[in-house]
Amino acid sequence: MAFLCETVKTSLSQLLADAPALVLFHTYHPDIPVLTPSSPDYHTHHQEYNAYNAILPLAIIFPSNADQLIAAVKYCTSQRAPVAITVRGGGHDAYGRNALAGAVQIDFHLMKEITIQASDLKSSEDCIAAVDPGVTAIELHRALDAAGRAAPTGWVGTVGVTGWACGGGYGLEAGTWGLGVDGIVGARLVTPNGELVDTDDDPELLWAVRGAGLGNFGVIFELRLRTYRKPRYLAGMLAFPLHEGEKVLSGLQELSDKGQVPANFSNELMVNTTELRPAIMFLFAWVCDGEDVTSGWAFLARLKSLGTVVLDTIAETSILQFHELLHQNPAVTARGYYTMHSLALPRLTPELIKLVMDRPPPPGGTSAILFHYARGRTLQPNLAAAWANRDEHYIWTPCGFAELDANVEQKDAAKRWSEELYQAAVDAGLGLEKGYWSLSRPEHCDAVRFFGEDTVARLRKLKKKYNPQNALPAALPVLV
Repeated sequence: MAFLCETVKTSLSQLLADAPALVLFHTYHPDIPVLTPSSPDYHTHHQEYNAYNAILPLAIIFPSNADQLIAAVKYCTSQRAPVAITVRGGGHDAYGRNALAGAVQIDFHLMKEITIQASDLKSSEDCIAAVDPGVTAIELHRALDAAGRAAPTGWVGTVGVTGWACGGGYGLEAGTWGLGVDGIVGARLVTPNGELVDTDDDPELLWAVRGAGLGNFGVIFELRLRTYRKPRYLAGMLAFPLHEGEKVLSGLQELSDKGQVPANFSNELMVNTTELRPAIMFLFAWVCDGEDVTSGWAFLARLKSLGTVVLDTIAETSILQFHELLHQNPAVTARGYYTMHSLALPRLTPELIKLVMDRPPPPGGTSAILFHYARGRTLQPNLAAAWANRDEHYIWTPCGFAELDANVEQKDAAKRWSEELYQAAVDAGLGLEKGYWSLSRPEHCDAVRFFGEDTVARLRKLKKKYNPQNALPAALPVLV
């Protein structure tokens, strides 16, 4: 989608009709693009990847630097009747929590600067990347690769790095380098009263940003992330036939139970029934220690012995090349009708495996059961992060999907499948108390259950310090 907001703005007459509360903002800051619902480009730029999300913000403001962001935040919060604010980075929240009716949405499509802070990129072990809030995963990989560096992200290239990292951050390199929250070394925020705050000056704020920083304490406009020297890397897709799912999933759990899954290995697991190949699919990723790839190939052979391999594209590549390959798959970022539910599971029990195999996704589409596999460094306790779930687990997500042109029956089938499978797992008592807020439905999210009473008490105290007026009411996790 071509971004036109540098030149196309809402007229004064449109503002008067759609959002009179912003007329003075337009007068004071005519250089900051604003779109309202009657603007020609509003609906193009407001497209949600989940078509079920139909809430329209009062207006969308597009800052291009910190000063413009401060101006927007301060204006909205200083009105006699304050205007609520929401924030959009990559725009991948499945439940549309980046938009509220009557609120201004701050969209970061124009803030995409990446600054790599190191004097010697080849030898430095401690190299930091300062990332603007509009940077997506694929954009970060491209910038780091060009500098000989790498960092973990999620595997969907259009997901915003800031939202992904601050909300937890599972991904294809997490086993070796940890969750997204573990890679955060600092951040700068604009508080609701327009002040600049740096986590270097408040360690408690840094702790909170690592897991609960999505709007609770202000708007993040710079995230500082730890990076690594670009490693040797094995990656690709490994698939087994769907009818062997019980054997493959049980075999994977057995390897885990025996402690035979190395930390170098990370994967996203999915069960799908596409017309091309109904399968149990691994997105295999292996970050090499030093220069030796032998152990990676050896572990791959162990995985392949779990069943009949119907697809194997694993090769030595780079983190960028693999993420580019995933990014080019139109099914990964397709707009459509998504119905998602999510549970944290302690292990792949026989009950869970039977449930999955008895209720495969509807055939002929791209509905799938997704598994984030938390292990390796993701399980190391980090007392400097608010993120709480450090036990070995899977984040399990039945994702029902229907194309934009799907008929009512197709949409209902995908929705019903996702809901019924999730409810069957809940009824069987298979889930953990803690979960993954970013993928869980709003009605299933509870801060105390996910984070614990002590953590929530600390977070609420910090929110009272920086954002007592709850100027960003769609903040995650919900602390009010």
